[in-house]
Amino acid sequence: MNGDFLGFSFDGIHSSRLGITRVSDGNRYNESLTPEIEDKIISVPGEDGSYFFGSLYRNKPITLSIAFDSLNESQFRQLNKMLAIKRPCKLILDEKPYKVYTAKISAPPQLNYICFDEPKKKLVKPRQGIRIINRDTNPQWEEVTPYVYDGERERIYKGEGTIEFTCIQPYATEQIKMLDYYGDFNFQPVWGNGVVYRNNPRTEGEAKARAEADGVPTEADDPRYEPGSGHTVPSEEFTTNPKYHVINLDSSNSITVYTNVQEWAEASGILPYEFYTLYGIDVVHEETAIEGYNAYIPVYNAGDIDTPFYLFLPYNDNGEINPDKGKHVSINLGNNLLLLNPFKTLMESSESGELNLDKENGVMINTKNHLIEGVFYDYGTSSWRTTGNIYNEYIAAGDFVKIKNNDWSMFDTYDGTSSQAVYLNCETAMGAKIHYNYLYY
Repeated sequence: MNGDFLGFSFDGIHSSRLGITRVSDGNRYNESLTPEIEDKIISVPGEDGSYFFGSLYRNKPITLSIAFDSLNESQFRQLNKMLAIKRPCKLILDEKPYKVYTAKISAPPQLNYICFDEPKKKLVKPRQGIRIINRDTNPQWEEVTPYVYDGERERIYKGEGTIEFTCIQPYATEQIKMLDYYGDFNFQPVWGNGVVYRNNPRTEGEAKARAEADGVPTEADDPRYEPGSGHTVPSEEFTTNPKYHVINLDSSNSITVYTNVQEWAEASGILPYEFYTLYGIDVVHEETAIEGYNAYIPVYNAGDIDTPFYLFLPYNDNGEINPDKGKHVSINLGNNLLLLNPFKTLMESSESGELNLDKENGVMINTKNHLIEGVFYDYGTSSWRTTGNIYNEYIAAGDFVKIKNNDWSMFDTYDGTSSQAVYLNCETAMGAKIHYNYLYY
């Protein structure tokens, strides 16, 4: 069963695929609102009381009560395998799918059940389509169970149990940074191996009409349009515009679509696509209006606390990090300034002295660990790996800062002119990349 407070996914497996449902403990659900708190206290010798040096968040416990009334032998085995995983995995609760916890099973799960013999169900065809998580779905998307009874009988388990998780990180992170990609009622039928997102045209005529309304060239005057299966979709818009975005199906040929978005959207603080693109969040922009800077990156933090960020600055062709203007490379966020002296990569060939920019093509300003690390950034996958070189010795002044969290009225007051931004003075700043997570309790 799917729905708010009824389902969850762990290690990419949704509870509905295992035939289990979350239930309340008695008449209420229980939730730890914050991680466990550890106080740093030292007793005062010879006096009453203690010295208090602050508190730290440690692990967050999550306990789920489950029930099942038609668990077959195969599902029982799959459930057993999932609950035997010893490594941390992603845990997502259906009622707040914007939060992703890194959790592991903290205690051996206990199940209480009884068994029955019932008619065996036979799989008619592979499961296809979309798994809807909603109490009130559109009938065209209701999942039709592709089984029939074949006359044989099988063992069925009915019962309940408890699963205890420990989140090894005190905070959850966002699942997706743009609200539109969580799914809504605008999903349309599929073609190929994908799900067409948000009012994608279903006929060639509809495609042209919408393209003209959006100011996008039509097939008649733009060769980028690619007709197929009665649909006309512009190939470039296909990957950049959510109106034509395709979400590929996973290995089980199903995808989770959250149609309860309106219930948690405002509380999550996550911006819709139009806001995200309107203000160019996380994108490098050229800066000419503010003296001393040549680029800036608008940032937005929807989380509950201030969050660290990772800022990639590429080397120039000579393997150097140099200022574009002035004496220092400057990184400014909310008037918190970090100044760097110019420097050159340490990744040189010991034999010829030639640069090895294919092994280290820039540095990462790591404000979580307060490090300036040599990295190789892969532009194709937006990932990086550290090289082991540290460049903190080139810090001239300032400190590492975090992106402040936004308040509850972010949907009404978010304004590009007053939003946070990272301002840069570096000759290669237009090639910079930034990464950070929203951190939720």
